[in-house]
Amino acid sequence: MADSNVTEPDQKRARVSWPDFLDGRVHRLKRGVHYSGPIDMINREAKLAAERLGKHAATFKDQMGKNEALWVQFLDGKIDPGEPCLRCGHTTLEKTQEYFARCANPECRALHALGEAPPAAEVEGEGDEVVYSRPAFVSLRLLTGDGEEVEEASIHEETTMELACRFPTPAARADAQLTVFRDGLRMLRADYPQKIIVPKPGIVTFSLLLTANLLPCGEYAALASMKARLRADDERAIKLNMPSGNALTFRIVDPHGPDLDELGPHRGGLHWTVTPPLQTATDW
Repeated sequence: MADSNVTEPDQKRARVSWPDFLDGRVHRLKRGVHYSGPIDMINREAKLAAERLGKHAATFKDQMGKNEALWVQFLDGKIDPGEPCLRCGHTTLEKTQEYFARCANPECRALHALGEAPPAAEVEGEGDEVVYSRPAFVSLRLLTGDGEEVEEASIHEETTMELACRFPTPAARADAQLTVFRDGLRMLRADYPQKIIVPKPGIVTFSLLLTANLLPCGEYAALASMKARLRADDERAIKLNMPSGNALTFRIVDPHGPDLDELGPHRGGLHWTVTPPLQTATDW
């Protein structure tokens, strides 16, 4: 567990009051002192309490003969490597231990558990015969209304973020998400509203229309993520997160005046499309 501070049990405590353990420290709960019953039961209660409190519980069952104790640490969440901070959206996290990372934003400093990094795309063959065994990102671009790829766009004009994904095999379910950051803080997150069915291998393009005045002037970075289930009878989902080094960077400017850090009077919304048109799934 992260950090090394450990609190000893309160001998007078008869029941577990989970909000008392939200200080981010490691706590050792002893059977017969903090709880009664099987250790698996209190472990489940800790996990459920974390969900209710908007936290993630890292637990370890300490069992030696008849002596049992549960080590518990409540964290701000659990993320996969490459994902931003869940609390503030900051893209830089400092790894404190192998399985823990702290947000680098000095105003946040949230502590997260780290999931396993998604395996790299497996390949077979050479040259034109290469076959990717799992979905992969191809490109993430910013386009003008005329379809021109740009790095700078006017706040007064519509633009489109275009995410191209390669599916080497059919997929029973798939969706995508785009997150936009400025100065390390999340400004916008947009989820494709439906789950699509990819009937055959190929390139699928998710396009997100950004209307005029949606984002204020400034420098931005955009990252993509995708979740896919390759077979309908397999509940395991593949989750892909774009590394921060591959982020789309762009700038929103006002060509008719100063780049004010504020939105115009007619702020628009978001609109998704997918190419080619695909059937949507009724359940995930």
